[in-house]
Amino acid sequence: MALVTDLDPIISVVISTSIVAGYTSMGAMYSVTYTDVVQLFLVVVGLVISAAFAIMSPVVNIETLKKTDWVGSLPAEDVWKWLDTMALLILGGMLQKIKYVLVITSIRSNHPP
Repeated sequence: MALVTDLDPIISVVISTSIVAGYTSMGAMYSVTYTDVVQLFLVVVGLVISAAFAIMSPVVNIETLKKTDWVGSLPAEDVWKWLDTMALLILGGMLQKIKYVLVITSIRSNHPP
């Protein structure tokens, strides 16, 4: 938001956080779920549009891509680094998001934890 609106980054974070906290507290898990569905739809649309532009670009030569050997090698000492990074990217972000969603939605719930 700071790049698009040319606002101070701290003000942008405060505004974004207020918006997210506001719609989450009003709609609880429904608003979070619907937001995730909309984001997923927009990501898929963006990927399809990007792929179409990449394929139709005059810079991309499909014949060269077919001939290029894309398979590399992974040294044995780097396997655990790759697995650890993949687990962090796949599970870490998901667990963090679940934690924050549960905290925000529990504030709105009427029953004690």
